[in-house]
Amino acid sequence: MIIYQVIFYFINLFHYLIHLIFLLSKKILVNLGFNIGCANISEINPLDRNGYLLIFTENQLCIAKIIVMYELKGGKHALVDNVNTIDTLSYISVCLFVHVYGNRLFTNDCSAGGKLYAHITPKEVIYYFGKNFSFSFQNNFLSLDENTSSFYSFFNNENAIKQLKHIFKN
Repeated sequence: MIIYQVIFYFINLFHYLIHLIFLLSKKILVNLGFNIGCANISEINPLDRNGYLLIFTENQLCIAKIIVMYELKGGKHALVDNVNTIDTLSYISVCLFVHVYGNRLFTNDCSAGGKLYAHITPKEVIYYFGKNFSFSFQNNFLSLDENTSSFYSFFNNENAIKQLKHIFKN
């Protein structure tokens, strides 16, 4: 039992060190003129239609393909093609893929029939993968590539889900 506690302690320590390194590197990059945005969205990597997101909605991790994005302008929601910061959006319409098996297989089939679509808020976005990932889509199943799958695995554990629930509670 002590070994598990020691391992858990070092894992937490490692997590905090990585977070600190990330924050310091972000500050250095910003000072050098790079705008590193939240959720991997920035001037260098703008959020675009048809891009893929890792989202946390209804207490579960999902993959989402962006259909359209909206900003609130003059009291009305206006369509936008891309943004450099996610905070400017009012909501995002997505094709939703829910986890089916392993860390790679997702589907957008609805058990009641049809496909899964959703309007999500920007605060539900964890990470923007971009448009050019080697996802495989066949017979309504989305299969993640190895890099994206490892990223999903990182967030798909009991401790991470617990933290996400705490962060994303209404």
